Amino acid sequence: MKIGIIFSRHAEALLDKNSKRTYGGGEIQMYNIAKEFGKHVETFSLIQDYEEINFEEEESFNFVKTFKDSDNLLIKFLKMIQAISRVKPDVLIQRGVTPYSYFLAKFCKLKKVKFILMIGHDIEAEGVYQSSLKKCHTFKLLLRS
Repeated sequence: MKIGIIFSRHAEALLDKNSKRTYGGGEIQMYNIAKEFGKHVETFSLIQDYEEINFEEEESFNFVKTFKDSDNLLIKFLKMIQAISRVKPDVLIQRGVTPYSYFLAKFCKLKKVKFILMIGHDIEAEGVYQSSLKKCHTFKLLLRS
């Protein structure tokens, strides 16, 4: 079994001691899930294309770089799909709703990959992005997928 875990952009704060970003409980949770699953099954940590990864437990993770923070939404989605296609996971885990979550769920359904979406906050359960507080127009479709 192969598991793919999608890390948020804030994961840089965990993966680089010199990062100026902050992280929260969601990033810690994904970090712990990836670390623990990695002890038992083949696990891939899908991360943004950070310039530097610098932390003590780097050897415990199998990182796959996806997109740059500066890429536009379509490029981010396409690069994420390319990374997922290279890894070929049986299960893909994402925490928090992103603009491409619905399309990711559809892609996983097409490729017969189990997609687990963990809602990151009560606000997201209402169909609103946690970071921008904008409405996610594909949220109802995402839940059905």
